[in-house]
Amino acid sequence: MSGLSAKRTSGGGLGEAGGSPSSQRAAVLTVSDGVDMGTREDASGDLLQELLVAEGFEVVRRVVPDERDSIAEAIEELAADARLVLTTGGTGVGPRDVTPEATASVLERMVPGIAEAIRADSIDKTPHALLSRGIAGVRGTTLVVNLPGSTGGCRDGFAILQPALRHALERAEKLSGQARRDALTQVAKELDADAQGAADQSKVRMLATAVTDLANAQP
Repeated sequence: MSGLSAKRTSGGGLGEAGGSPSSQRAAVLTVSDGVDMGTREDASGDLLQELLVAEGFEVVRRVVPDERDSIAEAIEELAADARLVLTTGGTGVGPRDVTPEATASVLERMVPGIAEAIRADSIDKTPHALLSRGIAGVRGTTLVVNLPGSTGGCRDGFAILQPALRHALERAEKLSGQARRDALTQVAKELDADAQGAADQSKVRMLATAVTDLANAQP
């Protein structure tokens, strides 16, 4: 079954095989009937891998069809090995677009600010963003984020995540409980302070809110 296949791509050998999820390991889950059947190229998955490798992540890839159970199972398995899972595809309003529902079924806590920040940025570029239903949340200590199936949507969404993503994951990996929440809260405060001199203060502050949501979601 192609949906169970995966490939690992090194981003500088920073990840460690086995054990707890590593802050240096990320997973890209492509949700697409066409890619799963081999009739479409996985352009958005390739782009996300490229962007993550450039950030120093070791990347695991997986492709599943637009089936709720397959998506949920893949997220569960990938989250056991990676600190970050980015999905691409299935976030619209079509009858086969079930990625948000599948993702919600395996998340332990929601982080709504991340999805809101991504949508707010996308709406400035295309009205179609109003139809995007992607969500974000935490499973264990792994952050899961739904991104659109287009390369443009993935590039823009990753650009929103990038300023705080790596810093937040690295600090959260080293801490637990209240210490982790305090560290992520500090990241949010730093982002909010950066907003004072940013060209678009609202977007930076929205990202700060998203990091605060992540801090509150940590066990």
